[in-house]
Amino acid sequence: PVQAAVFKAHIDAARETARALARGDADSVAVARGRASGPAGTSIEVVREGAMVRVVASVDVAAPVATFGLMVAHQHADATTEVEGCVTC
Repeated sequence: PVQAAVFKAHIDAARETARALARGDADSVAVARGRASGPAGTSIEVVREGAMVRVVASVDVAAPVATFGLMVAHQHADATTEVEGCVTC
């Protein structure tokens, strides 16, 4: 249950960042918005290619020891969108 909530929260972080970037927000503003909506420790990477923007949100979360003996699980979520109103990109 806790891992599911963390997984959903960092998906939200990727989406929120991508939406802000699509609207034309500055990268720093969009990334801050995404980090605020994600779980603690979320890192956000922004990649631009022409009119497209791709956001990857990543976070390491504690995993049950019974899960293949791992102590930490690395989760990431991607969101890709087109920048709104980008005529010359």
